[in-house]
Amino acid sequence: MNHLALISVLSAVALLSGLIGCALLFKKEVFTIWLKGMFGFSLIVFALSFVGFSVGMVDYRELERSGTVFTTGFEKTADGFFDVTLSSFNGDDQTVSLEGETWSLQLHVLEWASFMHAMRITDSYRAVTFISRTMPSDAQVAEEEPTRQTFVFESSGLGLDLWSLADQLSWNPFVTARSEVTTYSPMLDGAEYTVSYDRATKSFSVRPINDAADEALGGYQLEADVNEQAVPRANTTD
Repeated sequence: MNHLALISVLSAVALLSGLIGCALLFKKEVFTIWLKGMFGFSLIVFALSFVGFSVGMVDYRELERSGTVFTTGFEKTADGFFDVTLSSFNGDDQTVSLEGETWSLQLHVLEWASFMHAMRITDSYRAVTFISRTMPSDAQVAEEEPTRQTFVFESSGLGLDLWSLADQLSWNPFVTARSEVTTYSPMLDGAEYTVSYDRATKSFSVRPINDAADEALGGYQLEADVNEQAVPRANTTD
């Protein structure tokens, strides 16, 4: 059988199968059952999506107003090594051991559209990664990149990964996914800092809250990946 004959036979079989399928499907009873089944299945998928969305929001905290969202403190254990205390605004504390000279915090932000804000849905954030960085010595600057250690904050592991979903579906009109990384700040024994949110500028900043942190910042300019800026002393009454 040549190719043309084979194509003709297959096309005829496909056409016949399609006609029989349509005849069965569009019988009133069969079509009604199919329609009910598809509608029911769609409702189940819709419900499961909303459950996944709701559970995924458990990992996020609301950004209702300006103020402190995170604090950290350092206790030196050896030259260049620190026990780092990480505290979220709701009092959850963790202590990790890291090597480094400076530190930074990465946060994921879900920024909702204006019409979502009108429904009293506020922007949300989640601390993702704590980063410590060690710069190479002067003799090694040309050859080596800074050494980084990271501590990844655990998520509940339940529900949808909302930030990744919003980032991949960036065209959606409901929410925008933003990744924020604070400026690098020096690690020093006894130093304590806050990470604060400014609702007006929709940005996060690092501020010292004790004398050791002020000393660490003395003569030190905080570094961002692109820009450098000085950071003021925090108001401890926040």
